[in-house]
Amino acid sequence: MEEMIRELVKFQFTAMEASVYLMLVKRHEMNGSQIAKILNVPRTSVYSALDSLYQKGAVHTLPGDTKLYMAQNPIKLLKRLKEEYSASADTLIEEISKFEVFQGSEEYWNFSGYDNFVRRVKELLMQAKKEIYMNTNCDMEEFRKELATLGKKGVRIILFTFQKFDTGGLNIEAYYNPKIAEKPGVRDKRFKRMMIVADFQHVLIASAKSSGDFLGTFTDNRLLVDIVSEHIHHDIYLLKLEKILGRDFFTEEMKIHTLQENEFSNRVNRTDTDGGDELR
Repeated sequence: MEEMIRELVKFQFTAMEASVYLMLVKRHEMNGSQIAKILNVPRTSVYSALDSLYQKGAVHTLPGDTKLYMAQNPIKLLKRLKEEYSASADTLIEEISKFEVFQGSEEYWNFSGYDNFVRRVKELLMQAKKEIYMNTNCDMEEFRKELATLGKKGVRIILFTFQKFDTGGLNIEAYYNPKIAEKPGVRDKRFKRMMIVADFQHVLIASAKSSGDFLGTFTDNRLLVDIVSEHIHHDIYLLKLEKILGRDFFTEEMKIHTLQENEFSNRVNRTDTDGGDELR
């Protein structure tokens, strides 16, 4: 129910309107008082929502002494909404394409929230023409469809990960680092990050807070593209060197004892009982 409400909100329903409409879909014929009682909300809120839904053509009133409402067939309603939104989008695309749109390649665009994170990653993946580099411990199943499409298009996909991912059926060059994967802060999925470079021109970086929400940015800034690309390459180089030579290079002797080393160690080694706020 909550998921359906969220989806209807994307079609310009308020949360109350969505709740009332779905209640009518389930119960067929009801008056405002009955709906308010079941939803445990004020009748004024319900009647206001019914009024708006009636104006949108989402509900009908039935003749009789008591004013009863009935939901429009949801399949027909959603088909109509889809057609209206699609037509509006086509019109906007056609009209906006006539503008001289400034392409600010050096700008940074920030985003927050898991849904926005997933959407931005998918958009960046699908615009790739030649190569994708990725460094992450996020659940890659979320992006399996996009990765499969890229593979069929001949886009080279290079993935460095410290979370196991079944690449079966995907054309991916995967490099898995089990040492980091077993760290407490990574194993319990509190420490999450994503770095992507597309065609050595576009970059996205994001990390999760302890709440599970994501904060991130994407840009075409040349310097950041270079820095993230080098980071991913160096992670892969080090992993391959350790496999070839059969030993761990990151020893106490190798450390330079910086703030970054200490903070990273705290993040990946932190247990649930250690507390802490954001893992960024």
